[in-house]
Amino acid sequence: MVPNKKIVYIFLLLWMVVILAFSSEPAARSRAKSRFVVEKVEPIIQKAANLINIKLPKNMRFHFWVRKYAHLLNYFVLAILSYSLFRKAVGCSLGKTLILSMILVISFACIDEAYQTFVPGRGGQVKDVWIDTAGGAAGLGAALIAERLEKCLRKAKKVKTVHNKL
Repeated sequence: MVPNKKIVYIFLLLWMVVILAFSSEPAARSRAKSRFVVEKVEPIIQKAANLINIKLPKNMRFHFWVRKYAHLLNYFVLAILSYSLFRKAVGCSLGKTLILSMILVISFACIDEAYQTFVPGRGGQVKDVWIDTAGGAAGLGAALIAERLEKCLRKAKKVKTVHNKL
């Protein structure tokens, strides 16, 4: 099924707005949100580590990891949406889709980090562009795997239907 081009554009643009909204938060508010997540996640990770007898370092820096995984997740989703736009809605070839999607992800990551230099207490970091790019690459990998699985399932369904008719 080919998605409606306008709907895919809207979801992609809305996700970009969500990313920019996170980037627009002053440092204090952003840190408070991260702390809230850490307060919820850290005890769960500690319990899981205890269950499987893993000793976590005392200075695990959960706050740092929560913030970096947020970058990964945001750009993972952005890449999937851009893949959907270029591959399904526009109809680009696989190679062109992957290239255009990575260009979009990297460009937007650079714009986002540059934008953060204007937000009180925030600053753009090249390291975050690399993390965003990794999230985008993972998102494209996931989209590619999903597309391949979808093709395999459709093919298997077709074979089953033909087999049942015999």
